[in-house]
Amino acid sequence: MSVLRRVNDPTQPGGVARYTRLQRGFSESRSGIHLRETHVMMQIVKVIFAILFPPIAAFLQVGFSLHLVINILLTLLGGLPGMVHALWLVFTEK
Repeated sequence: MSVLRRVNDPTQPGGVARYTRLQRGFSESRSGIHLRETHVMMQIVKVIFAILFPPIAAFLQVGFSLHLVINILLTLLGGLPGMVHALWLVFTEK
């Protein structure tokens, strides 16, 4: 994932704007782009949900899919299998 950022190029006549590409994980304080910090915070939230409410973590990770149905069934069979499955989904970034 990358983000385009507009910058004014003083070498061009009239200060023509050009666009630079910021790669995922790049942090730039002036423009407020903090992709790495946002990704880490979302991972922490997903891990907390995986421990407390496994189907919610599965939904946040994969949306409405077969993995969500499997996680709901595993959670109904017992809390631990659903928790392990949700943690697996979060850590393997399915």
